[in-house]
Amino acid sequence: RLFLIGLQQHGIGKWKAISERIGTKSRTQVVSHARKFFARQNAAPEKKKRRSIHDMVLEDMNIVIDRTNAVRGPQNVTARHPDR
Repeated sequence: RLFLIGLQQHGIGKWKAISERIGTKSRTQVVSHARKFFARQNAAPEKKKRRSIHDMVLEDMNIVIDRTNAVRGPQNVTARHPDR
């Protein structure tokens, strides 16, 4: 979820800013995840044999961020698999 939030806030290619937003992943790890995420999003349905974390999308981007940059309230951020 934090990857998707960071992607929404900073945009594609701002991997350092996204990694700082996530806090527990390096820039290199974020780049690796992004490659897998976008490859999975662009893959044909028949190539998707099992559900993956890379299938997640944010439905609601009304996110409240407090002073410590923590996302508040699970009611504000929902993730779903596109095929559900």
